[in-house]
Amino acid sequence: MTGERKTRTIRPRRGLFEGAGALELAARYEELWFDDVSNEGFEAAGSRARNIRPAGLKTFTGGLSWWPTRFLRFQGNVLVERYDDALRAPEPGKKGNYVSLVGRAQVHLP
Repeated sequence: MTGERKTRTIRPRRGLFEGAGALELAARYEELWFDDVSNEGFEAAGSRARNIRPAGLKTFTGGLSWWPTRFLRFQGNVLVERYDDALRAPEPGKKGNYVSLVGRAQVHLP
């Protein structure tokens, strides 16, 4: 976002005391769906079931990385996960959206 080109890593043209450093935005969408071919018998959610219950998961991730100097990086991500099956959701019985915030600080030692 601040004009740097990414080769292996981003190096800010101007550090924190001379400018904003370097910023990078990222986004990703993932979708997982599983079902078995034969739909005979009782549908179950267990790993050894003969007839696997159809279920899916959709995830959107948005992230921001900030390099105030060339040796320091801060990174933050927002994950929005959608579970269609209430039995496979992180809280059993509660399907729908789950939001996670993830942060990280990284120091580069030359």
